[in-house]
Amino acid sequence: MQLSAVVVDKSFLQGRTKDAVHRFASQHRILMTEALLFEMLTNPQDRRACFAKLPSGENPVDIVLHRGAYLRKEISTRRPVPQPSTKIEKLRFQFNERLLQHDYTLPSGAQAVVDGQRREVVADAQSAKSRALQMPSFFPELAARKSHVRRAAREDAEKQVVQPGALMDFYTNLRAPKGQRKLPPKRLLTDNWALYRWLQIDFLFCIDLYFRFGSTLSNLLSPASEQGIEHDILDAQYLLVGILEGSFATHETKLQRWYKLILPHGHLFTKDA
Repeated sequence: MQLSAVVVDKSFLQGRTKDAVHRFASQHRILMTEALLFEMLTNPQDRRACFAKLPSGENPVDIVLHRGAYLRKEISTRRPVPQPSTKIEKLRFQFNERLLQHDYTLPSGAQAVVDGQRREVVADAQSAKSRALQMPSFFPELAARKSHVRRAAREDAEKQVVQPGALMDFYTNLRAPKGQRKLPPKRLLTDNWALYRWLQIDFLFCIDLYFRFGSTLSNLLSPASEQGIEHDILDAQYLLVGILEGSFATHETKLQRWYKLILPHGHLFTKDA
C-alpha cells in the first residue's frame, strides 16, 4: 500500500509523543523540509527531542526541496513545479545516532552550511519587516488606532489576499534582480504555481507582522521579537511546501488558519487530528 505524503513542521514533532509520531509515520510518508532540518540542527534541545521521535533505520523521512529551489525552477522552466512528493531524490540514508547526544557538534562543513542558512534567515527577516511596513498602503485600516478596527482590517485583508487572482496586479510590478531571468508572465500563473502561493503567503505574514508591531518595525526590536520574526520566516517555508503538497501537519494556530484559507480542501493534521 502506498502511503500518502505529509509535510510536517517542528511544532508537530514537538507536540506529539514518540509513539504518536511513529504511528503517524506508519500511516503516512513524512516529508522533511530544509526549514525543519535547519530548526532541529540549530538548537541542541530541539535536535535531541525531535530526532528522538523520528523512526530509526533507513530513509525514515523523505527530504524535499526548499522554497528557493521551487521558485527558481518555475522561473527557469516557465512551468509550475510538480507536487513535492513526486520528485524525491532517490538516495539511501540514516540519521546519525550521535544527533541525540547532548555534546554532539556538527562537522565543520555541515556547520558552515547551517551558519549560511542562519544568515539567510536573518536577512529574510529584515526584508520582511520592510515589506510589512508597506501593508497600510494596501490595507489602510491596519494602521487604525483602535484595536478592534485593526483586528477587523487584518481579517478582511487576509480574505482579500487569498481570493483567486487578487495579487496579480501587484505581481506584474515585481522585477527580478539585475542579471537574473525575468519572472514568468502573469497570464501563465495559476494557483498551482509556487510563485503564486508564495506571493499569497508573504502577504499573509507581512499583514500579521504589521498587525503585531505596527510602525515599530522600522526600529530594532527586542531580541525575542526579532527571533520570533525569524521563526516566521521558517514557518512561511513550511506553509508553502505544505500547500504545494496539499497535505500539512502543524500545531501552529496561525499556520492552520492560513492553510485553510488558501487551501480549504487540503489535508490538515492538527493536535486533534
